Order: sequence, then C-alpha cells, then structure tokens
Amino acid sequence: MHHIVHKFSVYGAAMNFDAAALAYVRYVLEENNLKPGALARKAGISASTLTRALNDPEHKFKLSMSTLQKIADFTGISPAPFLDSKSTVDLTLTEAHQPAIYKPGERPAPMGLHEAGYNFTFVIGDVAAGVWIDPAPFNYMEYGPLHLTHTIKSSKECFAYVVRDASANMIAENGDILFCLKTDEADVERYIEVRPEADYGAGPVIVERRSKDAFKVEHTARLIRRRRDGVPGWELVSAHYEDHFAGKKERGAGRPLIERVFIDKYGGNDEFRVVGVVQNVIRGDTTDVLNWLLFDHK
Repeated sequence: MHHIVHKFSVYGAAMNFDAAALAYVRYVLEENNLKPGALARKAGISASTLTRALNDPEHKFKLSMSTLQKIADFTGISPAPFLDSKSTVDLTLTEAHQPAIYKPGERPAPMGLHEAGYNFTFVIGDVAAGVWIDPAPFNYMEYGPLHLTHTIKSSKECFAYVVRDASANMIAENGDILFCLKTDEADVERYIEVRPEADYGAGPVIVERRSKDAFKVEHTARLIRRRRDGVPGWELVSAHYEDHFAGKKERGAGRPLIERVFIDKYGGNDEFRVVGVVQNVIRGDTTDVLNWLLFDHK
C-alpha cells in the first residue's frame, strides 16, 4: 500500500484545501466512471462523507486528508497535484501532460499526446465575466487541440481560452481564441526590481478570481499595468471598452462590468490570480478549421 505524505501550502500559494479536495474527488469520479456511493464503498469510507461534501460545500463536515488517502489507495490517483496547484490552469495542464497524476506502480500512465510527437496547445477554458465554475481540470478535449504553439516555450507552458462574452472587447471579441503563456511571476518581479521604472509585464492577461469561500472560480481577460499612483504594485483593469469610454447611460448605473483591482505582486493574491499572459488573438473560433486544414484536407 502506498502512503501519501503531503505538506499543504496555505491558500494564496495553492488552492483552498476544501476546494482542491472536491476537485480531486470529482476528477476521480469522472476518470473511473463511478458514482459517489460506489467510490465510497470501494474505498472503504462512508457514502455520506462524499455525498455531503459534494452536494453542499459549505457543510461543516469537510473531506479530510485520511479520506483522500483511502481514495488514492483504491484508485491509484494522487491528490498531490490538486493540493499543490495554484489555479485551474495548473490543474488542467498537469492532467493534460501526463503522467503526473498517477501514483508510481499503480498502473501505467497513458502516453500523453505530446509524447507521441505532437506539438500543439490545449484549449483549456472560456473567459466570461460573472460566470462561476467549480475549480477542476477543464475537459480540454471538448474543443480539441489547437495546432499552434510557441517557437521557444514548451507546449506545457502554452494554453488557450475562448472568449464567450464582450467583457474583453478592447482586445478580443466573442468567439475569439486567446493564445497564452503561463505567468512567470518571479521573472517579472526580478525585472522590476532591477528597473523599477519599467512597465515590463504590462498588457492583457487571464485572471482567475476565486469566490470568497474559494469553492468557485471565474476566468476573465483583463489588462495589467504598474500602479499609476506611485505606490509599488500592480493594478488589474477592465478590458471592456464600455467600462472606459461609454457614458453612464450606456453602462446602466455607471458601475463597470469589471472593477479595477490593486495587487501587490504580479501573480496576484488570494482572490485574484494572474494565470496567463495573452500573446496572440485568433479571430473567430477557428479551432475546427485549423484542425481540418492540418489533418483532414486532402
């Protein structure tokens, strides 16, 4: 029997423990095509332990590390990547680029597509203001891979989001694809330390916002820049044209769709995480077209 020894980082470095534990259980259920009751029975835990946590995240009875240990012992799937991940981008890319999730010796991890010689980018989610989802690995095969990647960065550092509303219409329209690179917070902060007057790192980014209880996340495309009031740090501002240029009447009550947020570090804080830098915009939802041109056209 394998035992998991895991030191959990506090929320801010990693996801909230309870949210990460639920994301792990949901992943296990889908991966093994099991209902909560069946998983509980096979793992040797009480069915209500899972059902109460899954049906009501605010319930006082939370999932414990010992419960996760029993599930891991039965399934061979480690919860460590879920507990260590800073965001759902980390979760999804970890799961996409196997074999990081399976415990050694349990079963051979399936060969990832990248190991078969392909070099492409996974579409791992949607951006839309006010749309809250469970933190969990995104079903990246729902859209299929984007056969486009970076000339220098590894495909493990690249990902894409599809724009699903007008909240980022200063940079992209509904249906456009945002090609992104994972955020290198340390690199940006080092550069700013050497050149404090520079605006290196400013531009469009993907932001994962966590709900107050950390059980839901929202993904939006925003603009990041150095604070303009002389205080060290950064500000996340809306990429919604109407938030900056439309009159109060057009905006409704005058409240912006996306509020400005101040953050001390480029990577964000407990509530707002800058998970990716937008490198390119592909006009229109062209994933299927690109795949057809590359693989199906004779």
